[in-house]
Amino acid sequence: MTDAEDGEVRYGKPSVRFSKDFLDKRVSDLLIDSRVEKAEAKPTEALRSISEATEQLVYDDHELDHKLKGFIGPAATALVVAQVLIMNLGFFLYVAISFGAKRIPDSAVMIAFLTTSTAEVVGLALVVTRYLFPEKGAGWNG
Repeated sequence: MTDAEDGEVRYGKPSVRFSKDFLDKRVSDLLIDSRVEKAEAKPTEALRSISEATEQLVYDDHELDHKLKGFIGPAATALVVAQVLIMNLGFFLYVAISFGAKRIPDSAVMIAFLTTSTAEVVGLALVVTRYLFPEKGAGWNG
């Protein structure tokens, strides 16, 4: 695309001609010159206020999370204790009624009853523990 005789560069079909000097001047105008001083990156007041507001929101979120965990832990413990007491009372009543009717309680029912109640307590404790103590820190560390 360079015409060696007149030192011009041609672009496109309509044969637009630009002189090499013109192109060199345009390129040098576009390049950042070493004479231009770099501006220091100074956060403006708006950026500072946004940063402070973000920090306050993160702090408020952590504080609410801490309060919620302080409520959920004891509440979940109380629910598990209540459930164990109710399940034991139900199991005791089943056995007492069976003996009162002069028959032996069915072992399959007793095994199923104890297994499901144990699995429920362990499952609930696991869910609550995973919520209260997440693996990645839930925002505090990660």
